[in-house]
Amino acid sequence: MSRFFISFCSLVRMTLLSILNVALKLHKCQRIGLTKPMSKGSILGNFNSQSNYCQTTDCSDPRPANETTSPDCPHPLCNNPESNRSAGMSSHHQNETHARDRRKYLDMIWSAIGAIVAITLALLLVADRNSPFLLASLGGSTVFLFVLTETEAAQPRALLGGHIGGALIGILCYQVFGDGLWVSVTAVVLTMMFMVVTRTIHPPAGANPLIMVHHHAGFLSLLNPVGVGVLTLFLIAMVWSHLRPGKRYPIKWR
Repeated sequence: MSRFFISFCSLVRMTLLSILNVALKLHKCQRIGLTKPMSKGSILGNFNSQSNYCQTTDCSDPRPANETTSPDCPHPLCNNPESNRSAGMSSHHQNETHARDRRKYLDMIWSAIGAIVAITLALLLVADRNSPFLLASLGGSTVFLFVLTETEAAQPRALLGGHIGGALIGILCYQVFGDGLWVSVTAVVLTMMFMVVTRTIHPPAGANPLIMVHHHAGFLSLLNPVGVGVLTLFLIAMVWSHLRPGKRYPIKWR
């Protein structure tokens, strides 16, 4: 009888120890996020499935054996090299995005200040400050010089050639044919063809022949306001791009 009682007590003690061990492992698995919390309706099923999982898995270190561990943090994601690498890359990408946004805003502010300086000087240097040439043509060129700096249309060849060529064609058309509607149309088409052939395409300069025909411009208009206005914008844009590290203008001369 005493032997049976001793055997029974040993069996109960081993059973209690086994249940306690499984419960500790389940608690540890849930703490590090390997299992989901058990609901009341599935306590037995979850207990059996999770106990089988935890009996075959060491929850203290659920990672493969070839991965290194760190005693500082028990969570597998904290010590997973792949997770750390991904987190580092994500943080680095966010830092690069913020830095790129800051540079973009600084460039925008810098370009706006440069445009203000350029247009102001052009207005001061040009004889007729109310000239439609400044309002229509040089305003568009300012956008190319201070915003679309790297485009082909913003380079000196297109800027100077397009403006002077378009203005000259408009003046010639007026001097020879007058100011009729068909003269304005012809001047614009000739200017377009001239820009394509000479590789001096500068969209704002497409307004020059219309302005010259409409205002009965003479050849002196090539110097002022066309020459003075365009050269003022060009010089300010070139100097402005060298005052701040980064983009340079012009990129090419030809």
